[in-house]
Amino acid sequence: MKILLHICCGVCVAGAAEILLAEGHGITGYYLNPNISTREEYDKRLQASLAVAEIRNFSIIVPAYNPESWMENTIDLTEEPEGGKRCEVCFRMRLQSTYEYLKEHDLTHLRQR
Repeated sequence: MKILLHICCGVCVAGAAEILLAEGHGITGYYLNPNISTREEYDKRLQASLAVAEIRNFSIIVPAYNPESWMENTIDLTEEPEGGKRCEVCFRMRLQSTYEYLKEHDLTHLRQR
């Protein structure tokens, strides 16, 4: 089965990729993290994810970095604690984008890690 796997960082994708590949699935990663506030941190996570993908031999789709979309969607939630309503918005944004990509391409399943 072909799986589009949302990726937030290399650490998270390493374990998920190992399991999915061992189960015989094909993986395409989808790295989308508009919630990462500095470009430096975003790039660090991306490079770690790309390193895992190279080792495990799968590709990663990298849409444009757009932290403005995150800010626009969470402007009224700046006082929310970690794990609060901002996280719900973040998950929804990232998974919605991943799902839209999934529908447009020949991939059959969506997994988040």
